[in-house]
Amino acid sequence: MKRVEIYFDSYFIDKIKEEMREYGIEQYTIIPQVYSRWSKTLKHFNSHVWPGTDSVLVTYLEDEQAREIMRLIKIMKIDLEEKTIGVEKIFEGKVLDLEVHTVTLPNGETSTRELINHRGAVAILALTKEDEVILVEQYRKAIEAVTLEIPAGKLEPGEDNKKLAAIRELQEETGYVVEEDSLEKLCDVHVALGYSSELITIYYVDNLEYAGEIDPDDDEFINLRKYKIEEAFKLLDDNVITDSKTMLALAYLKNRKGAK
Repeated sequence: MKRVEIYFDSYFIDKIKEEMREYGIEQYTIIPQVYSRWSKTLKHFNSHVWPGTDSVLVTYLEDEQAREIMRLIKIMKIDLEEKTIGVEKIFEGKVLDLEVHTVTLPNGETSTRELINHRGAVAILALTKEDEVILVEQYRKAIEAVTLEIPAGKLEPGEDNKKLAAIRELQEETGYVVEEDSLEKLCDVHVALGYSSELITIYYVDNLEYAGEIDPDDDEFINLRKYKIEEAFKLLDDNVITDSKTMLALAYLKNRKGAK
């Protein structure tokens, strides 16, 4: 017979009781809220023993029964979904919308989430016939700095064909033209998923020949830059490039080329 103490997130209290009933364990004590300081030597489940948010169960069990209960408790997982129960629209713009969502948390409490709705974007990691990486230099007002990035742009309203969108953005920003079937999809990436729905699809193409002049949007000012692959890698390693989609694309290229 063993004395068993189980420290657990209070979210699981009903689930713990269900498991105890299923195993015919009726003699136990649950302290709903634990007020304690966390210690590295303290045996706990799922998280530290946070004052006011964790609970403790105390009981006496036979060895085999104790092992089985502990095994089941260790594999329990929280249903992490936050259900929206209210939406307040704050701003609607050309590029994004801002909303405040009231949500129900996994523990039954409520909170708010400030969210940006974005219709998405595309980007291209493009290499010339000379094995140069095509980048664009532009001023980003949000960080008050000039950046180096792979060509990219937002999707137009109702635009479904992301490859055609990527082809358009590449031609507008660099003058390079590419056929749809030559594009290889690398990945989808959420660039700021803590507060934004923006999803960027990144494509790869190589062996490009220059075809014409750049044609950016009226309020878009861009300098075209081309770097040998090793030069682009050095810009990445030296943290000159800080744009996340460009860092991801160049990391992919490093892996593809087997560079260190």
